[in-house]
Amino acid sequence: MKKGFDKLSKDYWTRIVPQLSSRLKPGDMILMINDLSYFSPVHQDPESQDFLGIFESEITVFSNRMNAKGIPVVFVKSLPFARDAKCEPAVAAKQWFNQIGEGPCDYISQKETLMRMER
Repeated sequence: MKKGFDKLSKDYWTRIVPQLSSRLKPGDMILMINDLSYFSPVHQDPESQDFLGIFESEITVFSNRMNAKGIPVVFVKSLPFARDAKCEPAVAAKQWFNQIGEGPCDYISQKETLMRMER
């Protein structure tokens, strides 16, 4: 995890999530939409594999705890790797001043995206 974000993440999961989830009732749902590109690097190394294993374990515990309360957790997989494409939303759309194929966006193919998300 990037330096500095570990404390924010710990605060989020130990203080904010329990407070918010305590308000939910059976029949409510948690929809998780996350930037998971950190968990799907181009090349996995032992550190990223360990981090992914910890994340999987913790999210499974959380999901099981919520499901036991009748609150399903729906987890949206990683969005296409826009950050890796070095693309800002404003420049992703066709503009009058750029030509087809021009611009800073270097999109990852569907095949590459699915291969990285498979793990």
